[in-house]
Amino acid sequence: MGQCECVTVKKSVKTMAAASEHVLQVACMFGLGVDEEREEVIVPRTEVPVPDGAVVYVTGASGSGKSTILRLIKSQLQSDASMHLIDFDAMEIENGVERSLVDGFDDDAPLKDVLRWLSIAGLNDAFVMLRKPRELSDGQRYRLKLAKAIGESEQVLSQGKKVVVFADEFGATLDRVTAKVIAKNVQRWVRSHVEDSEEGSVTMIVATTHEDLMEALEPSVLVEKGLGGEVAVYSRGGE
Repeated sequence: MGQCECVTVKKSVKTMAAASEHVLQVACMFGLGVDEEREEVIVPRTEVPVPDGAVVYVTGASGSGKSTILRLIKSQLQSDASMHLIDFDAMEIENGVERSLVDGFDDDAPLKDVLRWLSIAGLNDAFVMLRKPRELSDGQRYRLKLAKAIGESEQVLSQGKKVVVFADEFGATLDRVTAKVIAKNVQRWVRSHVEDSEEGSVTMIVATTHEDLMEALEPSVLVEKGLGGEVAVYSRGGE
């Protein structure tokens, strides 16, 4: 694991109930004042390490606020000019493109690199590589987005920049066996760059309700978000 940056995340919202008949009845039952503004803590002040060449794993139940933590980390890093941020979920695959997968990357990308990116994403079947995006299943489209994120990352790495890839609900559209295989590939790819002093580094920040990917991703930082608002952060080698 390379250098480590630490970001502070926190989020709260101020709420005031609209004084409907039902709200007034409930307020009377529990002795509440409906005209009082309350602050609801979504994410308490939390320090999250973001190491170079590592995986940060954000987990918790559905609706607990994992996606919020992911967005907060991203917003904290956006002002750092030395970093290139990739939002995996914002990447689009155009159905109307009549080009095979192997032709779907930058024209100057060497074929050997394109094949490697597709392979990391689990699209190393020759027949699949020659398909068009509209001919892919949902799971294959997800993996194509991953291959494109890897390709974009490596092009930026060659410029000596740090890359941070954000992936919400990582592997959710894949069957669990495939998800674990892809997660292992991603973990190896991330760590393969940390020792290369001539290139930048990659950090992968994922959020998922699934805990079965933890062994494959081998996260250096684990962030657990509880439904009650509490957040626990664990770093490899200690809490």
